[in-house]
Amino acid sequence: MAEKDTAEKILAAGAAGVGAAAGIATGVASTMLFYKTVPRPKGTSQDIIEEFADADKMAEYAKRMEPVGVWMESVPKEDVFIYSDDGLKLHAFYIPSGKEKESSGEEKESSGEEKELSGETDISRSATEETGQAGEKTGGEPRKLVILHHGFTSHAVDNASHAKFFHDEGYDVFLLDLRAHGESEGEYVGFGILDRFDTRRWIEYAKARFGGNLKIVLHGTSMGAATVLMALGIREIEENVSAVIADCAYTSPADIFSHVMKKNYHVPVTGPIISLTSMLSKKAAGYRFDEYSTLDAMKSCRVPVLFIHGKEDKFVPTWMSMKNFEACAAPRKELLMVENAGHGSSIFEDTKLYEDTEREFLKDI
Repeated sequence: MAEKDTAEKILAAGAAGVGAAAGIATGVASTMLFYKTVPRPKGTSQDIIEEFADADKMAEYAKRMEPVGVWMESVPKEDVFIYSDDGLKLHAFYIPSGKEKESSGEEKESSGEEKELSGETDISRSATEETGQAGEKTGGEPRKLVILHHGFTSHAVDNASHAKFFHDEGYDVFLLDLRAHGESEGEYVGFGILDRFDTRRWIEYAKARFGGNLKIVLHGTSMGAATVLMALGIREIEENVSAVIADCAYTSPADIFSHVMKKNYHVPVTGPIISLTSMLSKKAAGYRFDEYSTLDAMKSCRVPVLFIHGKEDKFVPTWMSMKNFEACAAPRKELLMVENAGHGSSIFEDTKLYEDTEREFLKDI
């Protein structure tokens, strides 16, 4: 009997030790996941660079991007600033489509001066005073505007190729620095959950500055694509956006973190790890990973959406765009899968297919 009691005590102690070890492992993995993702990035993620293209393709893409870089340097643009709902100063480059038109019908060159708009100020009044343009809807052809959202650890100018395409198509262009990136303030990345509300602020600013007769297109890549899809769950955005283009969007922070940690770091991210990391994020950044997803927004979506994904994307797996596409309730939706393209590189792998598809999709919208 004494031997049985001793054995049970040993087993209990062993189980407690295993439980403690598992708890420590969960804590270590959660801390690692949090610090690799949520705090403001210090530079472009090496993981993302490696998933974009191999060395040979990178060199090929770089040659194609050289003229775009020259264009981006020389095209007239403004630094524009607004404030987020939680008081962060957010930055974007504004590239006019040639010339700005005043409400009187006269044309003037963009001033090149910085425009700043306080989140505590009436937006329509502020923008009208700056530009001399009314905030109400006017007749005639709508003014076209695209708002470009970059991916995790990127910044505004990384969307230069998309900016040039839309500029050539007659669009005004906003190239955003998402919160905690580039020249925008913020200590923590929003992964779409917070950024969708920043997109609402940019739309409010655009309507106040340019008037109500706007055709607004939201375009995003990777985290930016998840942002523009999540943004469609906000009624004011859905009512004011004509179309969305989502290039290699993930479905949720939890899904993409689980995938990347397992693939790149061989850490199987379990429910407890995601839950604990979410708790850390909630305390530091104000949101949990399961608060919202692209799938939540797609259930009630009525705005036309073009989904794009590179078939060789291993960073954000193709099944995520497929799930987004299947969940999308919009009466018009399309899915373009680009052969031989890695993460976010579809536009460089097959520029003609990519831009022709965008042009055709937007033609009658």
